[in-house]
This record gives sequence, structure tokens and C-alpha cells, in this order.
Amino acid sequence: MKTIYLIRHSNQYKNIYYQNSLLDEYTKNISIPLSSEGEQTAKKIADKYFSNNINYLCSSEYSRAINTAKYISSNNNIPINIFSEFNERNLGETENITEQFWLQQLKNEQIKNKNGESQQEVRNRMLNGIKKVLENIKDNESAVIVSHASAITFLLMNWCELIDASLEDKKRHLKYKNKTIINDSFKTSEIFKLTFKTNKEIIDICRI
Repeated sequence: MKTIYLIRHSNQYKNIYYQNSLLDEYTKNISIPLSSEGEQTAKKIADKYFSNNINYLCSSEYSRAINTAKYISSNNNIPINIFSEFNERNLGETENITEQFWLQQLKNEQIKNKNGESQQEVRNRMLNGIKKVLENIKDNESAVIVSHASAITFLLMNWCELIDASLEDKKRHLKYKNKTIINDSFKTSEIFKLTFKTNKEIIDICRI
């Protein structure tokens, strides 16, 4: 068996001046760092769950994901492999976007903004990334992937059923083989454990 841990990045830095800077939206988004609290949380999670038990480590291209992964890298003396496949979904042109879009993307895998990505497109690239990771670990080895809330949700929906979702608190209810995986909003550094029998066949999903 092979094990993959999916982690949402830790708390990101929130600053109005930074958000309103002259950088384009993509550059601002990809370069948002962790807050001081986020750095502490990332280290605590790495020390609690990922001390010298991980064989392969991946992160999206985003600064907040890489800085979450760096503590796992240090604890296990392994490099961080940067995979664009694990980036957050690209919203595209957001001038006319409404709050309803988050809910619409969960319920319609084809919907997307101009120059953005659909749920299906995000899931497909995430699955391609998962395939690469599985090819880089041996039986009984483990890997960690640090990614983002929507991207992780869309990936899990490849195997899980969406029971319900709430726009007010962005709560999502996912089930895998009649087992509830999450019935909550995503927390900081949310962790999911995926167990694979082969390079393709998944046999279990659980939330840690």
C-alpha cells in the first residue's frame, strides 16, 4: 500500500495594503506568505504528524503552500517538489463573480469563468499530480502534498459523493463509501489521508 497525505496550507498573511497593491491578481495570490500564526501552526503540524515518516514531499507553486511544506521538509530531510498540478483552482476573470460561484462550482463540474478552470479541469490536473507522486514512492512509503481548499475538495470529489454544501460558512459534506469524510468548513492545515492499493486504486480516505 501507498499513503498520500493531502494538506491545506496554513494561515495566510492578510493585509489590506498588500491586497490592494499594484501587483496583478495572480501574482498577489501566488505570493501571499504565511502569517506569523501560520508559521507556528505549520511547524506544530509537521512536528505532530510528520517527523521522519515521510518519503516524498510536494507543494503547489504558491508561497503559502511552500512555506507550510518547509517544516515537513526539515523534519524528514527531503526536498520540496513543486508541482503546478497542485495549485489552487484558477478563478479566471472575476469582475462579475458572485458569492454563489463557490456553490455553483461544487454542484456543476463544467461551470467556470472566462480564462478560469472548471471543477473537472482542476480535478483532472490534480489526478495527474497524484499519479506522478504514486510513481515516486514505493509500497509502504508515504508522501505529503500541500495544496489548497478548493483544489483538494475537487480532487476528493473524484472518489467522494457531495451530500450537501452551505454557502454561508462554506461547509461541505463529502462521503466516501457511506463514510463521512468531512461535514464542515475547511480548517487551517486540514489533513486528509489517502491509501492506495496500487498506483491507481484507492482503498480508503479519512480526515485526520
